[in-house]
Amino acid sequence: MKFLQEGFNVFVLNYSVDIAFPHPLIEASMAISYVRENSGKLHVIADKVCVMGFSAGGHLAGMSATMFRYSMEHGISRCRPDAVALCYPVITADRNVSHTGSFDVISGGDEQLRSLLSLENAVDENSSPAFIWHTFEDDCVPVANSLLMAQAYARKRVPFQLHIFEKGGHGMSVDNRQTWASFDENTKPLELSQWTQLLVRWLRSRGFEISID
Repeated sequence: MKFLQEGFNVFVLNYSVDIAFPHPLIEASMAISYVRENSGKLHVIADKVCVMGFSAGGHLAGMSATMFRYSMEHGISRCRPDAVALCYPVITADRNVSHTGSFDVISGGDEQLRSLLSLENAVDENSSPAFIWHTFEDDCVPVANSLLMAQAYARKRVPFQLHIFEKGGHGMSVDNRQTWASFDENTKPLELSQWTQLLVRWLRSRGFEISID
């Protein structure tokens, strides 16, 4: 609703969970391709598609940004997003800072696949530009996940924007009563809700605008 309010068209993907790679990536790629192929009917700009994901969904969004060739090799066209928004994302398989449960699921327990899906190692020059945000206090998915992804983007010189907020736990979404079960107006982090406007400005700077056609 926040992004509809800003004039963007928004779609929600109900994808398979508790299932190993490649099923979630294939489903996300098919959704991107579908939106592009039906851009006129859906009133979107076909070359301005951003994928947003939160937590484990952030890992899926990150896969769509870095591993889209896998989907293309399996017959899904036009599935590289034009941008991604990674919100307190699961990124790394490094057990020191990993969200091990997410990686146990997506890898199906295969150690070789687990390493392949550590996304800081999957970034290359053709990866989608990324907006990344996290909180320092996140005690579920450590902030190191976002820092590792940002470092990988910097190494490959792929455009990105990174925001780390000091206060706030995991799963705070857009930081309001409707999306965060522990919301408390008196104690909520004052800065955190700014992330939506920061993302809107970043998207608009990259040419994401309302179509008048």
